[in-house]
Amino acid sequence: RTTLGSERMGHPMPSVRHGKSSAVTALSLIGPALLIVGTAALSSCRLDNLERKLSPPYAEFLSEVRYIVTGEERKIFLELPEDDKAAFIDEFWKRRDPDPDTEQNEFKIEYEDRLQKAGNLFHGEGRPGWQTERGRIFVLFGPPQERLTYPMNASGNCREIWYYGNFPVVFVDEHCSGQFTLTAINLEHLQELNIAQGHF
Repeated sequence: RTTLGSERMGHPMPSVRHGKSSAVTALSLIGPALLIVGTAALSSCRLDNLERKLSPPYAEFLSEVRYIVTGEERKIFLELPEDDKAAFIDEFWKRRDPDPDTEQNEFKIEYEDRLQKAGNLFHGEGRPGWQTERGRIFVLFGPPQERLTYPMNASGNCREIWYYGNFPVVFVDEHCSGQFTLTAINLEHLQELNIAQGHF
């Protein structure tokens, strides 16, 4: 009789029933994973819808703290009734106050100062300066110790290199149009400066 490849090797071919069993097993494993992914996507979509419905002052708050708000804080804020949002904002800043015994919240003052300065420095990219790549780094890590700018090179790129100590952060504007993007870089060495970690 004609033998199939697996039979020649001494391994009987699996039966169709076994194949069905494997498929069922695979589906039983994949099903919950798909459910988790789908649930997460629906939750994210729901929160995005809630954010779009925020009144202007609360939308502005959430936008401005985007670099330091946690995912859980964002979720809680969006799900709160409108009347409770102001109290949340007060508590949000209190949790980050490095010295609650003083009248001023040094963290809040520093963060808002960086937002304003980034807005003034990097306003030419068609969005608020603090929302740009350079603005984000400025807000999170503060002003660099040294900022070097390079005009168009042979490849047609413009660059900026910021130094925090000896660590360079490089931005590239591919067409010298004023649209700078952060190049792929590991910022772990700057975490001690990261305002999102409570440092400044």
